Amino acid sequence: MKIKKEIRKILENYSESNKMNFKPELEVPSLELCKRLKELGFPQFSGGWYWVLEELTYKEVWKLKLLYNIPYAVDNLKIKAPTCREMAFWIAKGVKKLTKENNDKIGYLVAGKELYWEVSPDDFAEDLIWLVENKHVKFENDN
Repeated sequence: MKIKKEIRKILENYSESNKMNFKPELEVPSLELCKRLKELGFPQFSGGWYWVLEELTYKEVWKLKLLYNIPYAVDNLKIKAPTCREMAFWIAKGVKKLTKENNDKIGYLVAGKELYWEVSPDDFAEDLIWLVENKHVKFENDN
């Protein structure tokens, strides 16, 4: 019983420290890659992370915001910033299609990345963009 309590305490502390250290810019692709995904038709109508254009006194700034109620603003003022999990859904569709077309087993597309935790959101976005541009994935809007 004492071990279970210690494990529970470790997990609770880990969870709390992660909440304080969470940085959304490390969890979603860059603004430029998100703009390209939007151009290619990545769905923009679900809740989650978005790059939102804010007009400050002397300049316009893109900031990451967590939005639950969509639509938030005029369409050109927000760009979906998908997480790796959201992009992996579409990547899996493309990989399945590639595997069927090529009749051989292919690995995950991220070049030179063998371990999942070494793959950045930009890597996911670049692979997804490649799959869409090469017609292995077509985004279906749920709106």
